[in-house]
Amino acid sequence: FQAILYPSGQVTLQYGTMNPGADADGLEGATIGIENADATEGLEVVFNAAYMHDNLAIEFFMPYQWMTLSQYGGSILPGESDTVLCTFTSVELDTGVYNSDIVITSNDPDPGDSPMTIGAELTVVGSAYTCGDANGDEDVNIADGVFIINYVFKGGPPPDPLCLGDANGDDAVNVADAVYLINYVFKDGPAPVEPCCL
Repeated sequence: FQAILYPSGQVTLQYGTMNPGADADGLEGATIGIENADATEGLEVVFNAAYMHDNLAIEFFMPYQWMTLSQYGGSILPGESDTVLCTFTSVELDTGVYNSDIVITSNDPDPGDSPMTIGAELTVVGSAYTCGDANGDEDVNIADGVFIINYVFKGGPPPDPLCLGDANGDDAVNVADAVYLINYVFKDGPAPVEPCCL
């Protein structure tokens, strides 16, 4: 058996040759998962089931990381410093508040504040934009199609931001978006493509 811990938070459990031993259920009643030290939080893979076998590997990883660091380890000389960039992204997240901790550990002989925990929080709110609302009046209607036509053919002002005019989601603002909006408004065509202006 081997447990591999990665700086990214991924955990890999590798099982070699599994001997059922004296357990009456043998490998037929395996419970596999990981939990914290006081067993108040955990991730269960399987509970009391025939799952375990030789040469089995199980990986735990975050399916989507809303916070990433520019580095997860390193070394510095005494008296020096380093900068670690923390990047937040809300793509694919529902609205709400997301919390995490950045834990910094050190092998300094004088442990001081090691480990040091820095709280991180991301609040995701609803989009400030309505896709297809090219003229910015907070409504999607034929006026937005006319606005795009004026922009494309007559040098009119662009949508602000420009991505609001990309109704069909092809990453361009052109006459196809005006046609798309006309179909949406008058012919029950598909709604403007979400998300826009990420």
